[in-house]
Amino acid sequence: MILEIFKNTIRSLKTDVNGKKRKITVKYVIFLCIPLLSLALVRFNMENKFMDNPTIFASLLSLFIGLIFGVLMKIPDKLGELKIKEDDSVKVQNKKNQAYNFLVSFRDYLSFSIVLAIFIIILIVINNFFPELTTINIKNYSDKISYFELTKKSICFYLIFIFRFFLSWGIFSFIFYLVLTISNLYEFIVYEFQRHYK
Repeated sequence: MILEIFKNTIRSLKTDVNGKKRKITVKYVIFLCIPLLSLALVRFNMENKFMDNPTIFASLLSLFIGLIFGVLMKIPDKLGELKIKEDDSVKVQNKKNQAYNFLVSFRDYLSFSIVLAIFIIILIVINNFFPELTTINIKNYSDKISYFELTKKSICFYLIFIFRFFLSWGIFSFIFYLVLTISNLYEFIVYEFQRHYK
């Protein structure tokens, strides 16, 4: 299921407003840059505390998931309203297709945002049991280990580094998809206003 959500999200990143698939889009390039940004953040922030109070962030994410599930459940009803009729003009058909594409992207981005939120909450729960994952200075570890030798210190360093990478990747990705979700929702609201009040 999660793999299917991920595939749909990638497809939405490569699809424009008219439903045409492209190999490269700006959204897809940003998506590819997020791991590099996360890696840079962890690499250049090894001496400092990685996150101050992760529990507050987890609470906000839980609230977000609860609120968003209601919105997600209403999408199928809206999709049904966008069926093209025989008497629709070409302009109306194009508008309906665009609104449909906005809603499909909205569904994909929102679903993946929920998956990311759950993933981040799991990492924060793990961090509550092992606070050293975000508080310890791992620069001390990196100075004392050999990267090609598996010792207790090198394993600790790799585990903490990987944990911080996934945590920062999850947060950056969540923000990115949240912005995309809001953007798609706004475009659909504009379509609805034009349909009812133009």
